[in-house]
Amino acid sequence: MNTAKKLRQEGRQEGQTEGIRQGLSQGLSQGRAALLERMLEARFGPLPAALRQRLSIATTAELDAIGLRLLDATALEQVLAD
Repeated sequence: MNTAKKLRQEGRQEGQTEGIRQGLSQGLSQGRAALLERMLEARFGPLPAALRQRLSIATTAELDAIGLRLLDATALEQVLAD
């Protein structure tokens, strides 16, 4: 195999690996957000659209923090406090 072809193949492989990594990360975040949304609704009733949007764009760290606050919160406002 010539050098140019080998480099292209390696580049494709690196791109595929990065794409898989990003896809898994995005899927995990979306799953966390969906689970938190269901848990929040079960505890506090229907959620405002703004909160649904906030969950959909939150980072994994933000979602984890919301989840931890949910454990002790008695009101939705407590969960959303930063």
